[in-house]
Amino acid sequence: VSQSEAEVLALVNDCKELTSETRRTVHEIAMGNPEVFATTVAVRSARAIDEMNLNRATQEAFAESIETLVEMHSLPQGETYAIVDGKISPKLYAARRIQSDDPNAEQFTTFPVRPYVNGDGNVYCVALASIIARVERERLMFELAVEHPEYGFADHNGYGRKDHLEALHRLGAVDGVHRMSFKQVKSR
Repeated sequence: VSQSEAEVLALVNDCKELTSETRRTVHEIAMGNPEVFATTVAVRSARAIDEMNLNRATQEAFAESIETLVEMHSLPQGETYAIVDGKISPKLYAARRIQSDDPNAEQFTTFPVRPYVNGDGNVYCVALASIIARVERERLMFELAVEHPEYGFADHNGYGRKDHLEALHRLGAVDGVHRMSFKQVKSR
């Protein structure tokens, strides 16, 4: 990375503490330097979240992202350690091919993961991950704003702000976009 990019990366902190412009710049630098930053993004649909609940969907997305990185970069399992933001952590598995007549057979081993409350404000890689996730979410919300401009997704980014809740009550939920299990949608 260049000196100017390094100066921006020095600003990495909890994504809620950064401006959207700084978040986008950090995201662009991280995603534009795959030789320095190994990244993956896992997304769960509103339907999947409704089926399993928000916490479980979050843990599955954490696990998918981390496991994908381990597999993509053939990280040594004995030296792999993950940190996730929050109070709970997913159980992580790394697949390794075993000798078998079945070419699809896999053997799974676990590797440690530690939950870290306020990790996005205290652990650099967790903060960077939170920035990447936030910018990706904002990108998805912008796409939804184009499809459904009346809901104001570009303004509230899908968070339960007053204007979002008012739009939900005025227009109703969009199937496949809004979580039908969300109490503001269920109560309609």
